[in-house]
Amino acid sequence: MANRKRKVYKHKRKIIQRIAINEFNIEGHMKSIGYRLLGFSEELLETGISLLSHYEKFHAGCLA
Repeated sequence: MANRKRKVYKHKRKIIQRIAINEFNIEGHMKSIGYRLLGFSEELLETGISLLSHYEKFHAGCLA
């Protein structure tokens, strides 16, 4: 039983890591597109502002 719990825990941890990596990649793509195509400033690329979380606030449920 303990071995199964360990496997489940490891699997959940891997899923959380994948989600974090995907969010990081999506964030990078959004900033890149904003800079290249929409003419956002270079400062946007260097800030810690999350465009993804900002988008989710105003478009709740779109990414779910």
